[in-house]
Amino acid sequence: MSLAIRDFQVADDFYRKNVALNFTLHGDPAVHLHTHEKPDYSITPASISFDPPDITASLTSFDVKIVVENIGKATHDDVGIELIRHYPDGTDSVYVFVLNEVFHHDTVTFQIPNNTSIAAGENTFDVYIDYPLNAVEELDDISNNIITGKSLLITSGDLFPVVPYPFEVVASDQVILKASTGFAFEEERNYIMQADTTDQFNSPFLMTFQTSQSGGVIEWPLNLTLQDSTVVFWRCSRDSVSPEQTYHWYNSSFQFIEGKQGWGQDHFFQFRNDILTNTILNTNTRLWEFEPTVAHLKCQVYGAANSNYEALATRYQLNLNVLEYGGFGFNEPALMVAVLDSSTFTPWASNYNGLNPEHDFGNTLESANARGRAERYFIFQQNDPAQLTAFADMMQQIPDSQYVLVYTWQFAQKNQWNTYAPEINEFFGNLGAQAISSSPDSIPFIAFFRKGDPGSLIEMVGGASSDYLVLETDLIGSIGHSTVLGPLIGPAQTWGSAHWNFSSLESLPGDQSVFRLHGIDEQGADHMLSEMNQSGEILDLSTIANADQFPYLRLEAKMDDATHYTSPQLDRWHILYERAPECAINPHAGFYLETDSLVQGQNIRLAIAIENISDLDMDSLMVNYQLEDASNQLHDITYPLQAPLLAGEILFDTLVIDTKEYSGDIVLHIEANPFNTDTGLPHQREQSHFNNLAKINLHVEEDNINPILDVTFDGQHILQGDIISVTPHIVITLDDENEYFIMNEESDTSNFKIFITAPGGEISQVHFSSPELEWIPASAPNNKFRIDYTPAFLEDGTWRLRVQGSDKSGNLSGALDYEIDFNIFSRPTISEVMNYPNPFTTRTQFVFTLTGTTPPDQIKIQIMTISGEIVREITQDELGTLRIGRNLTDFWWDGTDEFGDRLANGVYLYRVLAKINGEPLEISETTASRFFNHGFGKMYLLR
Repeated sequence: MSLAIRDFQVADDFYRKNVALNFTLHGDPAVHLHTHEKPDYSITPASISFDPPDITASLTSFDVKIVVENIGKATHDDVGIELIRHYPDGTDSVYVFVLNEVFHHDTVTFQIPNNTSIAAGENTFDVYIDYPLNAVEELDDISNNIITGKSLLITSGDLFPVVPYPFEVVASDQVILKASTGFAFEEERNYIMQADTTDQFNSPFLMTFQTSQSGGVIEWPLNLTLQDSTVVFWRCSRDSVSPEQTYHWYNSSFQFIEGKQGWGQDHFFQFRNDILTNTILNTNTRLWEFEPTVAHLKCQVYGAANSNYEALATRYQLNLNVLEYGGFGFNEPALMVAVLDSSTFTPWASNYNGLNPEHDFGNTLESANARGRAERYFIFQQNDPAQLTAFADMMQQIPDSQYVLVYTWQFAQKNQWNTYAPEINEFFGNLGAQAISSSPDSIPFIAFFRKGDPGSLIEMVGGASSDYLVLETDLIGSIGHSTVLGPLIGPAQTWGSAHWNFSSLESLPGDQSVFRLHGIDEQGADHMLSEMNQSGEILDLSTIANADQFPYLRLEAKMDDATHYTSPQLDRWHILYERAPECAINPHAGFYLETDSLVQGQNIRLAIAIENISDLDMDSLMVNYQLEDASNQLHDITYPLQAPLLAGEILFDTLVIDTKEYSGDIVLHIEANPFNTDTGLPHQREQSHFNNLAKINLHVEEDNINPILDVTFDGQHILQGDIISVTPHIVITLDDENEYFIMNEESDTSNFKIFITAPGGEISQVHFSSPELEWIPASAPNNKFRIDYTPAFLEDGTWRLRVQGSDKSGNLSGALDYEIDFNIFSRPTISEVMNYPNPFTTRTQFVFTLTGTTPPDQIKIQIMTISGEIVREITQDELGTLRIGRNLTDFWWDGTDEFGDRLANGVYLYRVLAKINGEPLEISETTASRFFNHGFGKMYLLR
């Protein structure tokens, strides 16, 4: 390389030096390039995109595209990718994909079902690359492998009930029903709302309200006076326009109890959507009944798993739902234990981050913490004596009747059992697991049983360490007991009291009913706060449930009857509390957008109404604005905290956003009372959040038009090689059509490069620090930036000016620099004066060239007949302003004499008399000199 540069380089040659600096290496076997030791897989929020870009709840599926980049060494390792989708209602779905080797980057596409019934609102996505297994050793195994909270707003044309809140207890018998559209900026359409005393909406009480409105909040004042303790069911839908597009109802209910505020389920039909285990609501008899439950369990084991696929496919699942998968380390054979409740089939979760402390069985905590959550199995590594002993202890601690699944990660290491924990052999022997007990070392197995029931054992044992095993069986839930788990209640400002009542269908004893109160903290963790067997009690919550610690509550009923097999009847339960307020983005109450199609640099001007639709005051309101650019990058828009939003008030939120940094299709995201991405909590507690979200699609036309560069010398555009003044006034202007990128800052001078080449070939750059340069900022709307350049060219000869300019967007004034050669002659002369056109019919101008530093102070042109009679004398004032260089007079001679009379056709003579400082001006020789005789020229007048 150094030899090539030495041979190529020429001293003081700017261009060759530039080329040499850009030499690169291509395939030189003697050069050892830097390589990474390991691969390093990386993703960013911009790596995740959705197709189509605008996803509505009506779509059956959509694509999540993830660009995985390897910024380290290229290897042939498979890469596992886990995608977790969190729905607006708190549920989630997990998807796993194994990608073949990633050398540089690759795109994985997950086509996922939309689950239209729960999709509307803000969905968030977590992506894990080669995690939690960390099967591929990387330069960085965690920090750039995880993206959490990628947001997707799924809009809906539906109408959702909001106020009163679901199952709200209202204190007033005069109620206004309020619903929010699933898409804040929905165009005007028809909506329908109904209210009734039954969720079948078929009673004589049925009331219907129809309206046509644009997106936002729709209100319906109920025109009736409610009786105390009346439950009202209400629903809303977009209007049906055809048999194919039927009503899409969303239901809610509330209860009027005079003077009370809170939450309650009192009507039999209000329990329909609670989580019911082993029980059904018989709508014909309006009774609670036990129901046997059935589930299908499947367990797969890859003995001696040696690939990501086999690792991820070692799993157990219930009714096709994968409950847990994988293990810990390809070289760490382990015993995997899953315990499922025999009534609910709910798997035991591991001790994690303070949750499930009773499930600390001494298993592998590293794996149990790898997914950042409690896991639904327990891992006991067989090379650890303490963990083998812990496995045997756990088997003894599991209560009777629980379903237990034991399977191997890789295979069993019986030699380790015999050495460190022979009680494991005793356990399988007492269990009746003859196949497992008699199998040799290093063989995979699966064992399933119901604790305390020897006849329930199912065992599968491989013949070789690498065998693939599958165990499938049906689970039957217990008969005679059931569980009812109510929905989340809250958020609350303060908790008041709990009220509930059970009844029995028999007079004889047998029913056992338990009322449980669960507190849900800000992280969603469930804490048991109280358990009571009595019915019809009142529980004071002021000392049990602190709303700051537990903003949500959940009620649970456990109902047993092992004597009569008839379910106890849950009649009602209520929680009285001080509720949280509710605000909503409501464009129907006010919305202004100047335009959704902008030119880069043009401000987005937006105003939108945010309304407190509850009867409770909100604190100072935070509104979050973000712009998502064409590359899916989110940019926060600074916006101040707003004043408190009182009950029923509207904040007309206004915003101006600069688009200088954006182009293409962009999205403005709006979130009122936003969630904090670090804590996962809203700025202040609120009932619903889906109606706090909105997005606006915008298009910003990129500024890619070249500005116009203009250069004049003493007010004239010169030609190549023209003569100019020794001290010219050169004006350089850059005219940009974009009226928003105004070039009015000192930093804009960096957009210009000005070079002068002297007659000897020396090139020098003219800097703005030079006193010869002065810049004048542009102003709107013309946006013309000006440079005044007043040099002194003290050497005669040919000079060159080179100029390049660009606008604030970086658009150059042209593909090539502006270049012009000009000549400097310091000796004052004048060339022969030519008239143009010649011959002429109506008028003619005069063309000549001046040299020197200043124009002559005296000049006139005499026109005479061929006999020498002067017929017209043109003065200096008539000729106009003169300059050094090429002159084309402003004056046109029209062929008339001193008195304005028209002259006859024919030949006329003319000459120029010019003086400077009283001395006649020297005539310079040009190619036109041959047409003159003793300083006289000829012109021809033809009419």
